[in-house]
Amino acid sequence: MVVVATTSPAQEEITRLDEALGPTPPVIRCEAGVYPGSVPDFKPAPSDIVRPHPVRQPLRLYVHLPFCNYHCSFCHFATLVSDDRARQERYLDALERELDWIEPGTELSQFFIGGGTPTALPPDLLDRVFGAIDDRVKFVDGVVHTCEVSPESVTEEHLDVLERRGVGRVSMGIQSLDDAVLGSVQRLHTAEQVFSACERIVARGMILNVDLIYGLPGQTHGAFESDLRRMLNRGVHSFTLYALRVRELSSVGRSIEEAKRLDLANLLGWRRFAKRLTDELGLSQVRSHTFKRLDEFTARHERVPCVDPQRGGFQLGVGMSARSHLGHTAFRNHRGFEEYVTSVEQGLSPVAGVIPLDVGDRQAQFAGRTLGELQPLDRGAYTRAFGTSIDDDHADALGRLVGGGLLDDRGDALVLTGLGRLLYERVILNFFPAHAREWLAAHA
Repeated sequence: MVVVATTSPAQEEITRLDEALGPTPPVIRCEAGVYPGSVPDFKPAPSDIVRPHPVRQPLRLYVHLPFCNYHCSFCHFATLVSDDRARQERYLDALERELDWIEPGTELSQFFIGGGTPTALPPDLLDRVFGAIDDRVKFVDGVVHTCEVSPESVTEEHLDVLERRGVGRVSMGIQSLDDAVLGSVQRLHTAEQVFSACERIVARGMILNVDLIYGLPGQTHGAFESDLRRMLNRGVHSFTLYALRVRELSSVGRSIEEAKRLDLANLLGWRRFAKRLTDELGLSQVRSHTFKRLDEFTARHERVPCVDPQRGGFQLGVGMSARSHLGHTAFRNHRGFEEYVTSVEQGLSPVAGVIPLDVGDRQAQFAGRTLGELQPLDRGAYTRAFGTSIDDDHADALGRLVGGGLLDDRGDALVLTGLGRLLYERVILNFFPAHAREWLAAHA
């Protein structure tokens, strides 16, 4: 193994970047580009709220399956550690009733089934979920759909279901292969389980994505490099590489030492290391935290749009805590099992919270869905969407970001520089409306 050289950022550089990034609040979520999911300031919704049907098709769908075999200490998602079949079936009953929101014959562009751990369900119940989707939609041809799995729970029977139901991509949370690091965050799989799962998934002809976290307690650059190399050697096609979210409602977020949190200097050090390593290994950065082998097989999967040019959304989320973006409103379902299931059983809306997206919110979405996806932010497209100039709306931020070497002004478009790509979420925060930045500062 050739260890990639690392250097820590100089204090002079950090000071300069702090000035360029401006008074941005602490980043508490990695996916700052997924606005307003990155600022979940949902207001209570009435029990009879009705989610509107999108004015256009096809629809994009997310299905949340909360069941897990154990709870990782870094996790902040809506999960439930339970193998009680009656409870699982009750949840699927509610899920199917919520799916009835979809008008029969609606075109579906893409779905993502996550959690939780979908493969914590028995294979026949996982198959039931896919069947419920199949019964309600028409699929757009040629689009790759995704299901999450975990290495200690995915069986050949689960893979039979995924293959039969046309799932083309599997995303597997590994986080680390180091036993000591895994133990520190209560992750219970082993390296051998990971290798076995990788080999079986790749053998099925599915695209395999693996999630790895950097900044975990006790983790070193060398251990992270070893994990990435070993996964690549097992045939993994793409990687989601993301920072530990320590300012979250999770036990690791509450207990990790302040000096080990990913402040600007630590974050930049990890990101530079990861970029040099992925470059050396021939992986291309295609999204802010996604790195792929650039081959014809892996290129089959692309994340399809879920908003129109005016930032109107057409994504439905079903299940506990699932979020929908329909038109210019974001919706979030009840987070708790009993609240979600009981609401649906009683014929009430599963929605617990809403965020009406005003023009400032939609501008933040525009920045997130362009710069956050490592795409140019087109000035003309911005003006067509909002009727104003980004140079007028965000003059101070643009001056700092361009002057600080984080954005490249190409006249018709703004593009993240190499340095800007490393700090993409801090850059995007500059385009958030004041109320969002205030919420983040209050919930850090």
